[in-house]
Amino acid sequence: MGTTGTTSVTSVGNITAEEDGITAEAERGTVVVNSTGDITASTGHGVQSIIGTSGSSTVTLTSGTVQGGSSGSGVSLEGVSGTMSTLNNGATLSAQSGLAVSGQDGDDTVNNTGTVTGNVNLGAGTNTFNNQSGGTFNSGSSVTLGDGNTLTNSGNLSPGGSSTVGTTTITGNFIQTSDGMMTITVDTTAGTADRIDVTGTATLEGSIAPQFINQTRGAVSATILSATGGTTNSGVSLTALSPALQASLTFPNANDVVLTTSIDFSAGTGNTNQRSIGNSLNSAFDAGQGNLQPILDALLNNVTGTDAYQDALDQLSAEVFLSTETASLFAANSFSNLLFSCDVAGDGLNALSQGQCVWVQPQGRVTRQNNDSQSIGFDEYAGGLAGGAQVSFAPNWFAGVGFGYENASLSTGSDADSTSNRFNAGASLKYQNGPLLLATAVSGGIDDYDTDRTINFGGLNLVATSGHRVSHVSGQVRAAYLFEHGTWFAKPQLDVNVTHLNRGSVTESGGGAANLSISGSSDTYFSITPAVEVGNEINLIDGGVLRPFVRAGVSFYPDSETGLSADFLSAPAGTSGFTNSSDFGNAFADVAIGATALFGNGATLKLSYDGALSSNTQQHGFSLKGSLAF
Repeated sequence: MGTTGTTSVTSVGNITAEEDGITAEAERGTVVVNSTGDITASTGHGVQSIIGTSGSSTVTLTSGTVQGGSSGSGVSLEGVSGTMSTLNNGATLSAQSGLAVSGQDGDDTVNNTGTVTGNVNLGAGTNTFNNQSGGTFNSGSSVTLGDGNTLTNSGNLSPGGSSTVGTTTITGNFIQTSDGMMTITVDTTAGTADRIDVTGTATLEGSIAPQFINQTRGAVSATILSATGGTTNSGVSLTALSPALQASLTFPNANDVVLTTSIDFSAGTGNTNQRSIGNSLNSAFDAGQGNLQPILDALLNNVTGTDAYQDALDQLSAEVFLSTETASLFAANSFSNLLFSCDVAGDGLNALSQGQCVWVQPQGRVTRQNNDSQSIGFDEYAGGLAGGAQVSFAPNWFAGVGFGYENASLSTGSDADSTSNRFNAGASLKYQNGPLLLATAVSGGIDDYDTDRTINFGGLNLVATSGHRVSHVSGQVRAAYLFEHGTWFAKPQLDVNVTHLNRGSVTESGGGAANLSISGSSDTYFSITPAVEVGNEINLIDGGVLRPFVRAGVSFYPDSETGLSADFLSAPAGTSGFTNSSDFGNAFADVAIGATALFGNGATLKLSYDGALSSNTQQHGFSLKGSLAF
């Protein structure tokens, strides 16, 4: 305390006091208070600055938490008319009494870059409250600056804070700059929103950010600002919002600003899968949200922009399980084709000749579905080993068996991943009479999948895990005819395939509100593939034969769509589920290129590439097949 000159107080530690935390006084002179620590007062002021008959004071709170007591304020700027007091606040400032900053008859200026929570009463004089860039002002019920004085917001102004609906009365004028933002809490159940009443004029730039509590989908229309002296719209707008939120600002008269909002989770969606999920979320919202509320809150309050919103819905989707079904279908067809070849050397018709052999084939395969506006897409990398044998049981008749194992890793465009182990077995029956080959094969298998769906949006970081099985039974018939001209040959063929897939049900865990329950289903896929293989036979020095070949054809799938039904496990009773579908394409260009080496000891070695290419799905396979005649 001093009478003249400068009174200076510097605090770098923490203060706990029954009454005032810091009091600095000068009768005629200057008061300077600097604090970087925490200050807690039980009944009095957190910081009290007193100027007597003349002078000025500056209180600078650089950091920490300053809390006034039950009968005091966070910071009290006391001075008679003609004195000047300045508060530079970078701390978190409040008071148990609810009065964050108080003044008397002097000219008071508050510059806030920290957080001020509560009421402000600067008394008489020429007063200014500047909520600067980076500052947060959770205003209480009253901000009393005096007629003609101004609250300027270049930071974030939130009446009552972000979790409750409150009304703030500003005695004076209000200006929001282009850098300023008002956070307006909307209670959609009560149909109310934060409100600011200004006794003077209001000039608005910058933005308004709605935040929602107690959500329902009903429309809310509420006056969020009213200025007795008139409101000027200088370009204020709503912040970037979730597409699930339809909101608008209107100025129905010279004084008021009205915010109108409604909620629709299916808005802003880009395809039928996203729209179905959005409609399911609408249903959950209307049914009371249940334990699905974290998902709904994140989509409403923390996801902005159409792209981010659609990506969030893709993460919630069950499309990864359709991806595994498509991958299983292509794997089943690939294995079925392995059962049709047991190459042997012979006189004439070598490109069609059948015999008795054992065979083994290591192989790798990449299957890719495009990530586009209609599907999240996937990439699968598979590798495995197959083997089998073929015998002749009557003239021109052959029977064979085969077995296979694959390990595969699949990832989607929505951060879902799946690993699988596949086990296949099958049998074939062939009839060869000269240039004609008729063959059929039956195969079956099980694919065991372990799947993780990552949900990472709007502050959520969840992983939903599950295991499920896809089983299949396939039947395939083939007719081929060989034309030879010297060492060249052409072999037209026709394949017809039927594959029945059964996908088991799925119940996820570990993903909190994002966990899904997915019904099992069965689907049958039919395809027909006409193709022509052309090649040449080249005699090798050691008596062997090299048979290079190319094959081209087209596969047609009358029904190429997969689908499923799913429910959010956390949704309240009465919530409708959603459906997802995916289409792998009706027509594929089938291509193959390779070479078979047939050795004099009855051994063969075949190296080949096989591709199946549609507009949105592609498969590339590479294999090395060895066989030994007996």
